[in-house]
Amino acid sequence: MNRAIFRHHGLLRHVDPLRFAEDHFAILLPLPDRLGVNAWSQLDALTGSGEHWEMLNPSSFAKPSAALEQLARDMNVDRTQDPMTLLRGISAEIFSRFGYSQKITRVDSPIDDALQAGSGVERRRNARPKES
Repeated sequence: MNRAIFRHHGLLRHVDPLRFAEDHFAILLPLPDRLGVNAWSQLDALTGSGEHWEMLNPSSFAKPSAALEQLARDMNVDRTQDPMTLLRGISAEIFSRFGYSQKITRVDSPIDDALQAGSGVERRRNARPKES
C-alpha cells in the first residue's frame, strides 16, 4: 500500500493518500445531460421517505407567493421535462432574467424583493441586467 507522510498538528503521520483524499475531498462525478423516464417517480419516492428533509424543506426566504408562482409559469416550470433538464433551464432563465445590483436586496431578503427589483445580491458579476 502506498503511504505518504503528512505533517498534521505538528506531528508527522503516515497516511494512505487515497484514504486521506476520500476523507477530505468530495469526488464529483460528471452530471448526465438528462435523467431517465423514471426520474420524477424516483424523486417523489426520495421526498416521501423524509430522509432528505433538510434539502427539501422550503426556505424561509422563498415562501410561495403570487409573484413566485407567476415566475414559475413564465419559466414553464412543470414536469414535462426530466428534473435535470428542468433545473438547467431554471438556472439559465434566472441567469438571463436577473441582474446583480448592490444594495437592492440582502442575502436574507425574501424572494419577492428580488422578483420585484429584477435583481439581487446573489448574482454573477458579468450578468446581463434585466431588460425593461
